[in-house]
Amino acid sequence: MWMPSVGVHGFPMPETVAVILAGGAGRRMGGNKPERRLFGQRLIDRSVQKARTWGLPTALSVKEPDQVSVPGCETIVDADFDGPIAGLIAGLTWADKRRATHVLFMPCDMPFVPDALLERFEAAREYACQPVVAASGDHWHPVCALWTVARLPDVLDFARSGGTRLTTVLTDCGAVDVSWDTHPFDPFFNINSLEDLNAAEDIARSEGLVQEVDGG
Repeated sequence: MWMPSVGVHGFPMPETVAVILAGGAGRRMGGNKPERRLFGQRLIDRSVQKARTWGLPTALSVKEPDQVSVPGCETIVDADFDGPIAGLIAGLTWADKRRATHVLFMPCDMPFVPDALLERFEAAREYACQPVVAASGDHWHPVCALWTVARLPDVLDFARSGGTRLTTVLTDCGAVDVSWDTHPFDPFFNINSLEDLNAAEDIARSEGLVQEVDGG
């Protein structure tokens, strides 16, 4: 049963869904990034598991229909644009069809996304149509953001005019950021190469996160 999210003060929030961005080719790590494993768990499963801890209906945004799948998750195909904005548009369109009001976007390659992400995003919105983006180390992580479905026309106009950068469209839509400390590690560390995958394993070991990452 699909239930509204609960806000920081215990009141029901507008219906929010999650979309995991998994359409990247992952060429720097030899391809098939969502299927890569961190302590035996696929990166895509890690992201879906996190979204489900918040009780959010979750979909996977992919470049090709058979790119990756997770039981219980709908698969949606990226819109016909270049870059991550294709997943943003696909996710907002899917959410609009479900009559959701907000979409939490996360990439499949950030294994340490904070547990408090959704709560802090919801608390940071100053007005209903304002997107919220994660930040750490003085820079944004535009693939990790809470968007309102009402911004879909603006995002479509941006993409149709040739825009591709998520940072730019977030700025155009008046995004506010929520910042996290990078000590002892950046919670938005993302995996783009096999070296990054090894580094993620080192972080998990040093911070005692092996059991959490493994899901055991």
